[in-house]
Amino acid sequence: MKKMNHPLQTRLTALLLTLVCILGLLPSSAMAVGPSTIKLEKFGFYGVSYQSASLGRCLIHQMYYDYGGKTAIGFCGTKGATMNDSLRGQKWGNPTSITDPTVTMMMGYYYSHSLGKFTDVAIAAGVNDVWNAGYTWYMNAWVQAIIWRYKAGTLGSDPVVACAEELMAVYNTLEGTHFTNIDQAKEGHNSFRDRAQYIIDLGKQGAWGNCTVSEYTFIGSGASNVQKIIIGDLDIVKETYRLTVKKVDSTNPSKGLAGAQFHIESANGSYSKDVITGTDGTYTVDKLEAGTYAVTETAPPPGVNAGAIL
Repeated sequence: MKKMNHPLQTRLTALLLTLVCILGLLPSSAMAVGPSTIKLEKFGFYGVSYQSASLGRCLIHQMYYDYGGKTAIGFCGTKGATMNDSLRGQKWGNPTSITDPTVTMMMGYYYSHSLGKFTDVAIAAGVNDVWNAGYTWYMNAWVQAIIWRYKAGTLGSDPVVACAEELMAVYNTLEGTHFTNIDQAKEGHNSFRDRAQYIIDLGKQGAWGNCTVSEYTFIGSGASNVQKIIIGDLDIVKETYRLTVKKVDSTNPSKGLAGAQFHIESANGSYSKDVITGTDGTYTVDKLEAGTYAVTETAPPPGVNAGAIL
């Protein structure tokens, strides 16, 4: 077994968030299916196993598929069926939709962090950290376990418990620990239950986007009892925002002043614009991406002191 020395990330401690100035992006149920066929391109990691209290021994792979002309990671859909590198170049087809909210949410969580595709909600919450290759593999094992729990009908009425149990099992195996209860935690870290609860709560707020999930059946040749493949297509809806700059008279705040010049620039440097206020003392910029913007007055109207109210 390949041991990954990537400790459970725990910098996120709050369980619920109040998001200010961000439009809600609640995902709708994923009803569509992906392309008619997918093709195995390569294996990343394979043959790593862990022991789940619910599922028994789980053999995990990380596989890359040609998914409608782009590369996407797929997950094994049939626990115990065949999957190996000899199937490279083979195809799977006959897709069917999976709409279970825990599966679609957790796959969205996985793809979001492994691909670096984040919603405005995730960015505002500060959870837009892109995983490195090792941690992506760590989470691959966890999401795979959740898929198998769904397939086995053992997610139960409280998916937080099921997700926390599988996270604990993955962690124990890959980190060599011996936790026995999902409410246990390493010193200074969140419990497995808290971590699962937090991720699911964020998902319900729309943080992980809308992931369309499909299951594919092997349609290649020369092999039998081959894994079905679960693969997702993450859709990130980007809201745009409006910023209004207003220059007013310091002795009469209700009076707007025309001709004030401002420079607007995003913190990441992707947007920069010089503007001049109109007759009402304002200038409005539309279709801005979510982010932090600096507004600097570069020249006041003639005879007026510098200063602005935004």
